[in-house]
Amino acid sequence: MRGFIVAAVFVLSLPAAAAPHRLRVHPNPALTIFSITEGPDGLLWLAAADGLYRFDGFHYHKIESFPFQSARFIGFTRDGSLWCGGLEGLARLVENRFQVLSTEEVQGFAAYPDQVFIKLSDLVRVGLDGSIRHLTHQARRDLIIDPSGRLWSALTRPERLGWIDPNRPEVLQSVEIPPGYQEAVCDSRGRIWAADGDEAVLLENGRPALRLRRQSSRETRRAGPLFAGRNGQLWFLGETVHGLVSRVDFRDRMDHDRYAPIAGFEDSRGHLWVASSGQGLIEWTQEPEWQRWFPEHFGNEIPVQVVRGHDGSALLGTDKNLYRRNGPADTWSPLAHEDHRYAALLPIEGGGFLASIRKLGLARLSPEGRVAESLSDPLVPADEYREIARDGKGRLWVGTKRALLRIEGRPGSLHLRHEDLPEIREGENAQAVDLEVDAAGRLWVGYAAGIAWLDDQDRWHRLETDQPVKAVRSFALAGKDVWVAHRRPGSFSLLRRKGEQWTVTFFPANAGYAPPDTHFLKRDSRGWIWRGSPEGVHVSDGRRVASNDWIHIDAGNGLAGNETGQYGFFEDGDGSVWIGCVDGVTRLRPDPSWFDAPRAAPAPRVTRLEADGRVFLFPEAPPQALPSATKVLRIDVGTLHAAPFRDYALRYRLLPSEEWHLSRDGTIEFRDLSENAYALEVGYTGNGPSAVLTYSFRVGSGGSRLSWTRLVGIVMVAGALVLIVRHVPWFDKPKYRIRKGLFLLRRRYGRRYLHAPSGATRDYSDQTLSGRYHL
Repeated sequence: MRGFIVAAVFVLSLPAAAAPHRLRVHPNPALTIFSITEGPDGLLWLAAADGLYRFDGFHYHKIESFPFQSARFIGFTRDGSLWCGGLEGLARLVENRFQVLSTEEVQGFAAYPDQVFIKLSDLVRVGLDGSIRHLTHQARRDLIIDPSGRLWSALTRPERLGWIDPNRPEVLQSVEIPPGYQEAVCDSRGRIWAADGDEAVLLENGRPALRLRRQSSRETRRAGPLFAGRNGQLWFLGETVHGLVSRVDFRDRMDHDRYAPIAGFEDSRGHLWVASSGQGLIEWTQEPEWQRWFPEHFGNEIPVQVVRGHDGSALLGTDKNLYRRNGPADTWSPLAHEDHRYAALLPIEGGGFLASIRKLGLARLSPEGRVAESLSDPLVPADEYREIARDGKGRLWVGTKRALLRIEGRPGSLHLRHEDLPEIREGENAQAVDLEVDAAGRLWVGYAAGIAWLDDQDRWHRLETDQPVKAVRSFALAGKDVWVAHRRPGSFSLLRRKGEQWTVTFFPANAGYAPPDTHFLKRDSRGWIWRGSPEGVHVSDGRRVASNDWIHIDAGNGLAGNETGQYGFFEDGDGSVWIGCVDGVTRLRPDPSWFDAPRAAPAPRVTRLEADGRVFLFPEAPPQALPSATKVLRIDVGTLHAAPFRDYALRYRLLPSEEWHLSRDGTIEFRDLSENAYALEVGYTGNGPSAVLTYSFRVGSGGSRLSWTRLVGIVMVAGALVLIVRHVPWFDKPKYRIRKGLFLLRRRYGRRYLHAPSGATRDYSDQTLSGRYHL
């Protein structure tokens, strides 16, 4: 038994196999989070070393009205009340106001829908009405609710495992276990797990049957490694997060073991959230067709290219060796212990390979990965061999920086022949570093002078373009189009045939197609375009190519690393895609829903508003009216449901304007809004419909009525004008003309109809008006 336990601990310390999952990093290295829960608003609430926070998917908002300086435990009850406790006591939020229920240190916490249990000097039950009932149970710090609803803890007196029924909390049940454990719980299979700060054990007949360990942390306030999930799951929180009931493992690269896990939580969607010291929140999602491997899986070497051998096994060339993937164990084993720096691979008949090897040149390898034959060309330095291809006629080609070479002969007597490419002068480097074979089996090459293809009569044809296309690094054949990556940074391009000429459309980095460098451009069998770069891969569905139509996969949302290799793209026979990066390899199954807006997701929420420094943050609701003099309006919008691969996951417009804009971080800012009624609409980016937030507000009176301040101003201006008109001599003549006009109107119409007898008229001729003007 003891040997079994030691073996179990040892195995868990080794690099784990690539579990089917995907992660998303929400960085906040300065925040130490001790507890996580999900609120009725669908957002995450965090008990942290410096207070209470709400995370809305984009922003970590500190709740300034929280009465304590720090928090350690957090939870919600079914009435929507927020409960939060820690060193300074226990508080709850009732009717948007915090109420302090206890000032004694809270050492443990568990929330039920209708009550809360806390560990003070003893175990305490707190009702929804705030009533406190002390129990006599002497529990330790960590409290865990099992799938049946029982509350478990390790007891101090007696030193056993205890549990209570929340409906009869005064009755304590106990189970004998070995001493020294800080927390314990029964899983949904009826098995007992116990743990101290860094180790959890599965107890069988009161004795340890399996041990799981995590690294020690300087953060002594973190909870024990066990926490309950949903649907009967129990989790072990360590550098690798283990599902103890349903076998699920979440594991990041070994280098990230320095970020000690502090807290864990499984949300209503089944996403697992881990708070790590110095990193922030990590969101783990189970993804059956998503796997990652890191350099520790293959000798801490840098991946170069993945290919599929003739025996069906996946093969990886690195900067030192060749590796074969062992399917059942999901590990990588070296083929041979010959250190070579591989640049490109091509499987050949018989189980061997052709390989471009730095400092060696081109070589034929045996099925075991050993060099069986070396080929060299006196004009091509050994460091300059690159991609290898087989065309539709079965001919073999290798691209080099100096020239394109054809591989001729049979194994054992292979030799190289130079191929002349259009517009490459003698002695000029062709830079023929990327090769493609089209559906008709014809060879295409990207090189210094552009792109050329070889016809059935072995004649080369260079694409004539309306703008220069030079220094090609990578390219992709996409039906009647050709996508081109250039060695010079700044943009990539699309070539589209128009008669005998090809039109060129550039996609510059400063127009939303960042970053400036493109390492590869490839097309898969779906017609998707994959663009590798120093910042991961950008993917288009091949039909929509506007800047925000491309999704972006990087180390922050699931890729093994950011910097891709030039030959880091490989599509497998089953449609899965392998991406090789400097920091590892990712295998994923492309899903068209990646491009869609999250159709079933609730609308985003306004989580914070700031108007000229005046902040509206929970529990205060966003205002419906703002002062007319508002200069800067900043609105934070959040959601946990944004599309994970969109750089700009939200779109918004401010009605009455119909123009939509994009938001990268959920913060929207407006300046100098005129007095009017507005409606901010915020939705998700992506294809198809999705829920839209509408937040209506007004600045000033809203534009439909005059405010009292404006009315007072108008009256004051009118009075000033009357005084000026009456007392300034310059206005005498205009005043007289006005009075004269009124006088003549009264003469013609007024007296005639109101006082004069029928047929009588009055004559004002020769009279003087105002003593100055003679009529």
